[in-house]
Amino acid sequence: MIKRSNDKLRDLNNYDNRAQEILYNNKNNEILNYEKLEKYHRFPYERYYDLISHYVKRDHKVLELGAGFGLHTEIILKSVNEATITDISENCLRLIKKLYSNYRNFTVHKADIETLPFKDCSFDAVCIAGSLSYGDYRLVKKEIFRVLKKDGYLIAVDSLNNNPLYVLNRYFSYFLGNRTMNTIRNMPSIKKLKYFQKNNKLLNFDFFGSLIWLVPCLKLFMGQNKIAHFIKYSDIIFKSKYLAFKFTIVIKKR
Repeated sequence: MIKRSNDKLRDLNNYDNRAQEILYNNKNNEILNYEKLEKYHRFPYERYYDLISHYVKRDHKVLELGAGFGLHTEIILKSVNEATITDISENCLRLIKKLYSNYRNFTVHKADIETLPFKDCSFDAVCIAGSLSYGDYRLVKKEIFRVLKKDGYLIAVDSLNNNPLYVLNRYFSYFLGNRTMNTIRNMPSIKKLKYFQKNNKLLNFDFFGSLIWLVPCLKLFMGQNKIAHFIKYSDIIFKSKYLAFKFTIVIKKR
């Protein structure tokens, strides 16, 4: 049996309880549509979807890790004939089965991203949206590239933990009890992502939200559409991976 830290158990219980609440109260619409996010928060996820559409083929076997409430699962289900959806929370998996009951091309498995219950070289692509911080990056890398076939793809979108302003905000969230130290400690950084690239081939690396921290001020005199344009074009101008709020990445296994 896997020994889990108190933080990991807390994260598991938070997801389990929230998924159970959604199931019990039939609040599916609260979490199904990512477009409910503010426009300036959608860009990395739109890019993630584009990357899946570009690299994933219909006959690929795809593994989604840390699917959570299934917010980014449907793009995978629409893209392939066979998908495996995983999460550490049984209630999240129950929710995903309910949300996507009209699809017949996937199975769900309870799985910890640090110790995957799959054979070596089982998948053509591994997709992960926002869940890299729920495992030690060295163990996560080892497991992802173990289950990937040769020339298989890791496609990910997540937060980046380099900009001091965003790091400070995450610690503030921790002290308010809204985040565990485990997720801060494991959150991707440029250094950790370079470790993922080692002995593999980097195909794509994009960065988003260098100036997201300005949004509260911008809201005083700009509407959502103008803020979205400002954030989008500021990312084009600055192109700084060390200032970014989020990233997308594609790595090919050698």
